[in-house]
Amino acid sequence: MPISDWLMITAVLLAPVIAVQVQKWLERKREAQNRKTGIFFTLMANRATPISSEYVQALNMIDVAFYRDRDVREAWSILLDHLNKKNDSNDNAIANAWVDQANGFRLKLLQEMAKVCGYEFNAVNLKNGNYYPQGHGKFEEEVTALRQGVIALLSGEKALPVTIQDKHADQNVMK
Repeated sequence: MPISDWLMITAVLLAPVIAVQVQKWLERKREAQNRKTGIFFTLMANRATPISSEYVQALNMIDVAFYRDRDVREAWSILLDHLNKKNDSNDNAIANAWVDQANGFRLKLLQEMAKVCGYEFNAVNLKNGNYYPQGHGKFEEEVTALRQGVIALLSGEKALPVTIQDKHADQNVMK
């Protein structure tokens, strides 16, 4: 049998195996890209609320999903290092500077992620291109105040003001 026949038989036998392996490789690559894009979408959608649980969960998935993307992991590492430095200052200028720095690091992270995910955003769009109604901010402030008030009440730091009124005293005044 000539070598061309052997090559043809080998090609016919190996072609399906190779095709399946290529398909699996493409699926793994697509899944990895979908994970990256999902994390990026979550961070973009929640960038006005960086303490939301969705935002924090997405941040914590960066190391795994972007494992091979050095620039993204570097930007995340810098942001994480900054976030882990507690800002306990009562000085508003220092606190504002810390927040501004954190926002700059978040912006850099989103820029690097956008590149990997195939999006082109300028820094202004990433920084200012979000919508967060004032009502949401007011609601969050009220919930925080309510939560802090209940905690202070239950821990004994504050007391519940009580006014005692005599129901009969009001009736006697009216007569």
